[in-house]
Amino acid sequence: MENKLNLYISTLQSENTKKAYKRNIESFLSTCNEITLKSYLAWTATIAGEAGATQYQKIMAVRGFIGFLFDLGDIDSETYMRIKKQKTPKVNNEKKLPLNAEQVQAILRQTRTPRERAMLMVLFHTGMRIGELLNIKLNDLNADGVIKVVGKGNKFRYCYINEETMQVIKEYLKTRKESESDNLFIGNQGKPMQEQNFNKTIKLLANRAGINVEALNFSCHSTRHTTISMLAEKGVTLPVLQEIAGHADIRTTKRYIDNNPTAARDAVMGLNF
Repeated sequence: MENKLNLYISTLQSENTKKAYKRNIESFLSTCNEITLKSYLAWTATIAGEAGATQYQKIMAVRGFIGFLFDLGDIDSETYMRIKKQKTPKVNNEKKLPLNAEQVQAILRQTRTPRERAMLMVLFHTGMRIGELLNIKLNDLNADGVIKVVGKGNKFRYCYINEETMQVIKEYLKTRKESESDNLFIGNQGKPMQEQNFNKTIKLLANRAGINVEALNFSCHSTRHTTISMLAEKGVTLPVLQEIAGHADIRTTKRYIDNNPTAARDAVMGLNF
């Protein structure tokens, strides 16, 4: 089964997707000796207490692999169709509200290590995805504060950081342990950091900073929403925002800057004739 799993993973494009899918599928396979509707339902019961979005991502990974096995003839059509027809959990599609400058500063004040502060500074100043942040290599950052970022579909773009953020990174590098990994940000054991662990760290810091996580529908992706929204408020045009965010479709970028319910009112109230 391991060979077929690796074959399936090789069909995926994004490195982040490959890692997440492999982790979730291996978790599923560890709970069953045979892929049946019964074993599938038993596995979904073990993740029922997780957030809807998390459950959905795990289920989509496992179903994708099951469909792959069906195409190979390793799973009969009845089992495949019965699994496919199972309902997926509801995902919270409420828009994420961006943080304001005071809330960003409050989170930064809660950082406990040079690494945490450097990582959050980069996130808030570039709007990059967390997966992109964790995949930055040492030679992807140059002395002028330009970072080469590999995004979705293995497409790369350049992100830019200011002198303050560059200085924070330099302070972190003084504490970075010797490692065989060439990732810019590594864990305490000198290995590449796991996305889910840093997600927990961000939420912990937000809670400690007094952020109303539920009211803002806060998640690790909120750093990205915050950056794009703040840049839009400064008058940065939509095409430039699209480039900064690394969105293939400009409509995706537009959804980010539609999050502020008071933006239209403030714009009109600011008119003077």
